[in-house]
Amino acid sequence: MAGQGLDIDYRYSLLPYRLASFLGGQSDYEDKGIAGSFKNGTALDIRKHTDSLTCQQALKDYIATGTMTNLALFTVIADDNNIYHFCRDGKIYRTTSGGSTALMYTDTHESGNIIGAAQWYDNAGNTFLFWATPTRLNVKRIIGSGYTNTEPWNDVNTVPTGSWPKTNLTSTAWHTMKICNGTLQIVNNTFLAFVGYDFSYTNQALQFIPGTIAQTLLERGIYTIAGTNRSTGLDESLLYAWDGISLDYNNKEVFKVRGINAMIDTEFALMQVGTEGLIYVSDLNSPMPILAMFGGGKCYPDAVSSYQGMALFGVFGNSSIEGAQNGVWTYGRLKKNASPVLNCDYPLDCDEIGSVLSYNGDILISYRKGTNYGVKHIDTNNKAPAIYQSLDLVTPMGTRRYPLPLDRMLFWDHVRLISAPLPSGCKVELWYRVDKVKSDINNAAADYSTGWIQANTQESATTVQETTANRMDYVFSLMEKARVMEIMIKLFPSGNDTPEIFEANTYFKVG
Repeated sequence: MAGQGLDIDYRYSLLPYRLASFLGGQSDYEDKGIAGSFKNGTALDIRKHTDSLTCQQALKDYIATGTMTNLALFTVIADDNNIYHFCRDGKIYRTTSGGSTALMYTDTHESGNIIGAAQWYDNAGNTFLFWATPTRLNVKRIIGSGYTNTEPWNDVNTVPTGSWPKTNLTSTAWHTMKICNGTLQIVNNTFLAFVGYDFSYTNQALQFIPGTIAQTLLERGIYTIAGTNRSTGLDESLLYAWDGISLDYNNKEVFKVRGINAMIDTEFALMQVGTEGLIYVSDLNSPMPILAMFGGGKCYPDAVSSYQGMALFGVFGNSSIEGAQNGVWTYGRLKKNASPVLNCDYPLDCDEIGSVLSYNGDILISYRKGTNYGVKHIDTNNKAPAIYQSLDLVTPMGTRRYPLPLDRMLFWDHVRLISAPLPSGCKVELWYRVDKVKSDINNAAADYSTGWIQANTQESATTVQETTANRMDYVFSLMEKARVMEIMIKLFPSGNDTPEIFEANTYFKVG
């Protein structure tokens, strides 16, 4: 806080809480955090070169709603330069490099319900797509010497080697698949199944401790890392490491929390756990929680990816009282000297997110909203409206000459925003909340469900817009007496132009 520890008479002087850094991401606490952190934020671009508040890029349709008839739970980038979407109702769609999407196949067995998919190869130079329903493993060749693909697919489970489909998978919630240790490995309830390079197959390549059900896996070095959950109500999860050769797993780690949903390795080995948005370190050495997403939520196994060195989490089930923050959250950093931080970069109004995939500098996000299903990606030509919510600004301790009791009220006078000139069509609003939830019942601009009140500028306007004078500072009146003050800045872009806030100074004096 500016002025803290100085011999200034609070009774007569206005002093600011100076917010001049915004790169700290979501804080762990409501009233404290690392430099530049905030309580809550959506669609903020906080990892750019300039430390300022600006809007992140928006999302737009990659596959329009109405094209798919159910949620794509797995997305595969294939060697034939196409993208394949494996849906909950058994339908498999293909999107070409030109952007056209078409239905390739419908798996009618076990109500479709595709719960795992991946690409794999054989030693004859063929490339295949694999997918699993609860008890069946299916295969479709897409590339091979002398092979011609036909559409719609009429040679599913017709392969050079062996008898397919395989029908002895154990019915379970997920059959997540990854290439690990030179094989295609598949979670199979309390086992790992695999398909070899010679197309050998077993549904019980490795058994975990009975009562642990595998949900997700990835390759880390020479090991397969499998995330499993207890089949009972025990509040416990286990990670297993297996080299693909040993008759038993090589290592395991027990986490005293239930519900490993997804895992991703970037700069950090991470996993998303439970429905409260928890992210844990998953390196088998430090079973340690890092943070929790504001408002909670969860990921499906294929809704994690790596983007520019950061971890992406496709989160749904978020229940923030400030408005649900479903969408793609990022964790990590882009510069060596930056702090790894959490941010909700790409909010998405949805009920579920099935898959998140980094692809050719873009991000593909499959989602469900009610009975509509689609895929979004980054809109490089438009930015999204953004929200910044400060940490709690609380009663200061005062100075040596004028110590303040902890229960003293402050008079909060105004907020001054220092900004770049607003581009045409862009707008800025400032909202505030006193004593956490108290709302001025006489204020017509108040949101009584959350306690937020929209502030007016000194010119009695509620919204700052472009001005001919190219102003770079804006003053919003507060005129409130309270122990705790929160401010919320709303940024409204225009096309690819965004407001840019360099400082937010909240002025107070002793009431």
